[in-house]
Amino acid sequence: MISGHSVWTARDLSNLGSWSVELTRPEAAEVVALVAGLKAKGKTLDGVQRKDFARPPCDRLAADIYRQLVGGVGFALLRGVPVKRLGLRGSAMFFWGLGSLLGRPLPQNAEGARLYHVEDLRTRGKLVLSSKTNGPLPWHTDSGSGAFAGAVPDLLGLMAIRTAPRGGTSHILSAHTVHNRLLRRYPRQLARLYQRYYFDRTLQMQPGEDPFVSTPIFERVNGVVCVRYNRQRVERGHQMAGVALGPSDQKALDRMDEVLNDPELSLELDMEPGDALFSNNWVTLHNRTAFIDGDTPQQTRLLYRLWIQMAQAQ
Repeated sequence: MISGHSVWTARDLSNLGSWSVELTRPEAAEVVALVAGLKAKGKTLDGVQRKDFARPPCDRLAADIYRQLVGGVGFALLRGVPVKRLGLRGSAMFFWGLGSLLGRPLPQNAEGARLYHVEDLRTRGKLVLSSKTNGPLPWHTDSGSGAFAGAVPDLLGLMAIRTAPRGGTSHILSAHTVHNRLLRRYPRQLARLYQRYYFDRTLQMQPGEDPFVSTPIFERVNGVVCVRYNRQRVERGHQMAGVALGPSDQKALDRMDEVLNDPELSLELDMEPGDALFSNNWVTLHNRTAFIDGDTPQQTRLLYRLWIQMAQAQ
């Protein structure tokens, strides 16, 4: 049985102050001035470096966020980022810079993009990842196949730039709480989840790579119970590998989903523009409800995403 701050339910986190970090108005003004100074020097998102942001108030924010990610509840919500004053380019620079103080930002596509845009692109007639649609996203961890950088991101960052008029609610829960419930109720299925499954990676492959990767859903890394999960990717991965999921394989996944979908366990988050969620990708899972964009560009949902690798997975 796992114990500690990483084991929680929504009821345990009813106090916003226990998992949020606030950017004060004076600090927001400092952030705007910092980014303006970098722009004046000709800096862009592709050119900014970690050292450009290793100063107040970014150092303070990164330290507060890190304490929650490692040794705390496993996630932190930063509030008050002045995204309207920063603009799209300035917000991207600040978000990447803050993330770089937590670790090494990883590329998120074959072109090595520093930031990924989570938005609905289905209407543009492209074959896209589910994160590029407005549909619901089931419970998952990010990049369980270790796409593009050859590593599963240790940390995930999502910053809201614009929100849709309807939907787009996020939920987050503790993988350790899920693990403990499985251990109590379904120990045989939990044991199967510690064995290997195949994960699909066909839309996130580098040239010459296999279209799937074999890995357990739960495993111990440096003494910490870690999770990687996306049922859709698992089912497609088994199809790609030509290995059918047997009854015991399916039952373990069903029990996992049963626990994940208990509403008492997860925390609901309706992010507003200027909110930035950072989570430990090994000890939390997240999902998202469907959303409907409005008729104007200002009413189209846009989130910036970061994948971050720390020196050692936590």
